[in-house]
Amino acid sequence: MAQTLEQLNAVRERIGQEPLTELPGAPASPEAGSEGEKKVEAKEEKPVVAAPIELELDDDKVLKYLNSKGISATKLDDLTKPVTEADLQKQADERENAKLTYGLNKGLFNRKTHEQFILDSSNKRDLVYAHYYQEAKQDDPALSDEDIQSEFAQKYGLDTEPNTRKHKRGQQEIELLAERILQNKYANIYKLDSEYDSYESQQNSQKAQAAKVIAAAPAYKEAVESVFSELKKITTKLGENEEYEVEASEEALAELKGHFLASDYAAKQILAGYTKEEIKELAQTAFLSRNWPSLAKQMINQALLQHQKGVKGISPVNITPGAGAPDNQLSEDQKRVRQRIFPNQPVGAN
Repeated sequence: MAQTLEQLNAVRERIGQEPLTELPGAPASPEAGSEGEKKVEAKEEKPVVAAPIELELDDDKVLKYLNSKGISATKLDDLTKPVTEADLQKQADERENAKLTYGLNKGLFNRKTHEQFILDSSNKRDLVYAHYYQEAKQDDPALSDEDIQSEFAQKYGLDTEPNTRKHKRGQQEIELLAERILQNKYANIYKLDSEYDSYESQQNSQKAQAAKVIAAAPAYKEAVESVFSELKKITTKLGENEEYEVEASEEALAELKGHFLASDYAAKQILAGYTKEEIKELAQTAFLSRNWPSLAKQMINQALLQHQKGVKGISPVNITPGAGAPDNQLSEDQKRVRQRIFPNQPVGAN
């Protein structure tokens, strides 16, 4: 396909090459000379064009990935949207509402008490005066309201100009005293801050753990499935030279696997940092513990068959304790096999 000089230079610019002044293969201008002098032909250059890289982005997949990393967004525009003062104020208001709901639900205070707290907090001068009035009446019940008001104004510089040192000092004292009164009167409301901070931290931790469990759940399930596929046949040694392979029932395996895949147990293992080897060891130990009687019978039968090969006349008697085979009906080899498999069974027991 023919290319113009502009098209070719556009390609060369994308791949970092210098632009050409003329198309490759174009004849060079003839130099002065005899008629027989040949024209110099420019050597054709073949530009190397890099293969285009195709990249397709799926907004839903990107958002899902970002949310899994703790970045909350419902659309990609949210990521480039600047955070305004209104957004920050909205977040602060939402947190205060959540904190209030938490305090009410916990019974730290009721709504009427909280409303009175807001009223007292916004009228600190009146709050301090009420406290001062009460103390003054206790000290001297004969004092009139006018006397108390005058005394209060003098004590805190309210009878002076606002810009004077005495007036400013009085405002500072009123502020400090009001804060002390509020903390004593509404101790549970002040305690709400620290309690909610602890609650909020716990909730965030639980959310992070839940996200971790959800992300790791497929790998954990795969590990459990792999372990239980290996448990279908179990090899057990009763001595240095005695090894038996027994088959596990599908029902018993399915029941135990259900326990390992239960939500609470799986979450506990994931958060504890499980390994496949640990899962295998736990599963095998639990399976042997739960199904030992049936597995022991298989091992006994295999042991008897092996001993019958070397001992003539041994009958295939069930040597499981309590199975109805008294000691006087068992051969010495059968007794030794039973004692090895059931070491805690008293000699002579049926």
